Amino acid sequence: MTVRSATILLTLLCMGGATPSLASDKPKNCPEAPAASKVQYLLSSQVDVTSMLPPPPHGAAQQQQDLDAVLAAQRAAHKAGTLEHAIADATEDCVRFSDALGYDLSAKEAEKALAFVNKAAHEAGNTVGAAKNYWKRPRPYMASSQVEKLADMTLAFYQQDYAKQQQRRREEEAQRDPACPAPKAEPPDDLQKLQAGWEKYLREDAYHSYPSGHTTFGTACAIVLSQLVPEQRDALFARSRDYGNSRMVVGAHYASDVEAGRLAGTSAMMLMSENAGYERDLATARTQLRALMKLPAEVPDLEPPKVSDKTASP
Repeated sequence: MTVRSATILLTLLCMGGATPSLASDKPKNCPEAPAASKVQYLLSSQVDVTSMLPPPPHGAAQQQQDLDAVLAAQRAAHKAGTLEHAIADATEDCVRFSDALGYDLSAKEAEKALAFVNKAAHEAGNTVGAAKNYWKRPRPYMASSQVEKLADMTLAFYQQDYAKQQQRRREEEAQRDPACPAPKAEPPDDLQKLQAGWEKYLREDAYHSYPSGHTTFGTACAIVLSQLVPEQRDALFARSRDYGNSRMVVGAHYASDVEAGRLAGTSAMMLMSENAGYERDLATARTQLRALMKLPAEVPDLEPPKVSDKTASP
């Protein structure tokens, strides 16, 4: 388990009592985790990202060009006031694509659909681990002190994320109906060990620049969501490009890392689409999400119109 995933701590689960009760007797507001498919859609070993991608730029001129793109992205974000947006994109959650979808995926009603999209996107994102370890490319902030370290490139990110998780747990417990079974007791976290783990992870992660795992994940988010709601395809893929650009803004990746992540994400989703379990769960999520968005159940044919011979250019 990576430290990224380890910081998403202690999910609340209702535990059943000693005496089973009828569903009608159970309080309506007892929190329940969304039922996630146990089927694995894609094994990391199915995608040889290392041999599929070109090597990262290694010439001095190419490396400088890559670095200049990072510095330009950071300057542009400061000027446009989009720094906080890029920092928020460090969260690997397809809920970040709600604006492009035109529907709030954080809504309780969309919980199951979002769980499916995130599951698929995370499995796609997991395929780049071997390539990162193979290339061991230093991140941009290691090449130049001019590059700002933001978001998940800092220890503060993990400390803040932990604090948010703890606050969320307290809020959920405060809202829990007294008639609901109490959540499973968890041992207290050793903050000293957690911080030491975060620091170790950041030292190792400094050499995981190529390809961008976040971009791989974001590309998968766009692909899955566009399969559910193809009417929003243009906006979703534009958001995916923006999500990848955020990785340069926070100093985590070069432009070539981001491009490689897009290729990796696309390849992973092509293979995933051949999985029967994925196709089955995709159909279920499509029905659920389109109903929530009040869209026709039948996915429209968005094939572009053919150009007739009469209107074609000579």
